[in-house]
Amino acid sequence: MMLKGGGAGRIRSLRCIQPPRFIVTAGRRIGLPYRAAASGRHVRPSLRCARATCRSHPVSCHGKPCRPHEPFAPRASRSRAFLPILLSSFPPMIEFFATLHWAAVVQIVVIDLLLGGDNAVVIALACRNLPASQRLRGVIWGTVGAIVLRVVLIAFAVLLLDIPFLKLAGGLLLLWIGAKLLVPADDAHDGIQGADRLWAAVRTIIVADAVMSIDNVIAIAGAAERADPHHRLALVIFGLVVSIPVIVWGSTLVLKLLDRFPVIVMFGAALLGWIAGGLIIADPALDRWQQLDAPAAGYAASIAGAILVVVAGTVWKRRRTAGAH
Repeated sequence: MMLKGGGAGRIRSLRCIQPPRFIVTAGRRIGLPYRAAASGRHVRPSLRCARATCRSHPVSCHGKPCRPHEPFAPRASRSRAFLPILLSSFPPMIEFFATLHWAAVVQIVVIDLLLGGDNAVVIALACRNLPASQRLRGVIWGTVGAIVLRVVLIAFAVLLLDIPFLKLAGGLLLLWIGAKLLVPADDAHDGIQGADRLWAAVRTIIVADAVMSIDNVIAIAGAAERADPHHRLALVIFGLVVSIPVIVWGSTLVLKLLDRFPVIVMFGAALLGWIAGGLIIADPALDRWQQLDAPAAGYAASIAGAILVVVAGTVWKRRRTAGAH
């Protein structure tokens, strides 16, 4: 009798125990309220917990007051509640891309493809003597260092272009760079020595890229000049990020396309002349002439710069070819 009574007492005490958590969780996942998920076999009817449905029972099955909270929300409603929070972060990004000067982005990418095709050659020459296990790291770290240095140089160039006569000088230099693009170039990679140590190769890549990318820096700074001043640095970084994978891994294809279709080189030279003309006419030293502020004057200067580069480059190329023969 005592064993039976003791067993019955234990059974009665088990009736007040909360159901296992996985049972309640499974019931909630299929949309059942707490009272349906927790059956009466486990909870006494008079003291059922009213957490998720009924608020009329302030005492739980353990004699403690229930913590008031909202009914369980299905996953779909939770995702719908999260959508406004997620979409609230989009307007700044949408505004940035809506006000971005996409013509300048295209110009930066084209400039990088035309003037930065030698970067992959420099990287290959600098890492050719490294062990096979270190070549990939040398390429990665050298490329990262060259990118960071180029962004810093372009940022300084964009800031310095506000000084009078610097835009004029940069535009004239850009005209010379565009004309030189049409002339067959000599092999400029003979002085690049391959290093047998990782950081020596990285240093060689960074120094060679800094020396060879002066024209690239000036051209990109001129292309970013017409963009919103608040977007210039972001524009430069975006253009470099877009074009660098093509330069590093697709430079061979780009060089083959340039050899097969010379008109692409002429188009790139004309683009540099276009940028140079707009850069020259936007120099602060020319602000005294109000007629130059008209949009027609800017377009006329850009067209004149493009024509001048193509004509000068073609004449220069013919003279170089005639002198070689």
